[in-house]
Amino acid sequence: MEQQRSGIPSYQARGELSFELVQATEAAALACAGLLGKGDPEGVSNAAGEAMRRALDRSDMTGTVVLSPRHNPSLPPGAVIGAGDRKVDLGVYPVEGASQVARGHINAVSLLVAVDAGGFARLPATSQMEKFVAGPGARGAIDLDDPIADNLRRIAFARDVRVQDLTVAILERPRHQELIADVAAAGARVRILEEGDFASAVMAAIAGSGIDAAIGIGDLHATLIAACAVRCLGGEFLARLLPRNDEERALVG
Repeated sequence: MEQQRSGIPSYQARGELSFELVQATEAAALACAGLLGKGDPEGVSNAAGEAMRRALDRSDMTGTVVLSPRHNPSLPPGAVIGAGDRKVDLGVYPVEGASQVARGHINAVSLLVAVDAGGFARLPATSQMEKFVAGPGARGAIDLDDPIADNLRRIAFARDVRVQDLTVAILERPRHQELIADVAAAGARVRILEEGDFASAVMAAIAGSGIDAAIGIGDLHATLIAACAVRCLGGEFLARLLPRNDEERALVG
């Protein structure tokens, strides 16, 4: 799923807005510190959401929340934040990996993206997306409709390496067991992660990260925000909606 370049804020004060977004993610991350290892993932999510909301309310923009996880009462879809002249749409995920924080683990991240008002496509309210991410060196080499082995061979060819030299990041989920087996059967290495859907996608787009591709089925909101980050890094990000029941299939059409 490709994000359009026209969605990037076009005003001259782009750097100032970027700084305000960084401050909001920092506030969300710091708000979680006191709950590290306390076994309360809901408390982690709430604390991060409240802190991000307070920081954004102080920013010099008017933002409308378009993307937001369902368990985020402080920043629900449709919420309008701030009172500045610059109007943007926001994708927020105050903490991806709240369970990681609750267990005292690392790799949780705070996510926030801003685009021009109307810059986000309005997607049906499904809960998951299928994704395939590769770095800048493999642009044009992947296709969601092709077998995993074919995609990995094309990535290896584009990178001038062997399939055996590739490392693919996949979240450890029951739904990914067949996918993990397919990657291993193709000859690539598998990096199985407990959490970190967003982080694995970004790592796949960064040369030298040790991750050459990231694939799997993940949360709709984190996937779309990851698409924005990978686009900024010059990587290849393909995704499609994955309805799980008849109701969601009807929404997708």
